[in-house]
Amino acid sequence: ESILWMLVVFGFLYGIPYGVNATYMTESFQAKYRGTAVGGAYNIGRIGAAIAPIAIGFLATQYSIGVGFLVMGAAYFICGVIPALLIKDKQFDPQKQ
Repeated sequence: ESILWMLVVFGFLYGIPYGVNATYMTESFQAKYRGTAVGGAYNIGRIGAAIAPIAIGFLATQYSIGVGFLVMGAAYFICGVIPALLIKDKQFDPQKQ
């Protein structure tokens, strides 16, 4: 019963970065670089997605599932803080292209 609610909540949280990523990419790069930027971001994300279950499983078996969730939450936090603090708003305006 709890798994169903957890899947809904985690599924919602998992979908948020895709919307942010699409908006960020169109405002950050010229059209000639945009394909490489989006492809690079998604492929780096795929590498992380391949490593994450192994890392979280390892942490869960060595310590506890709470430590695994803590590491996952810290990764989401870092991935939100870096763009918020280090990337300028409107680096590239698609309307002026």
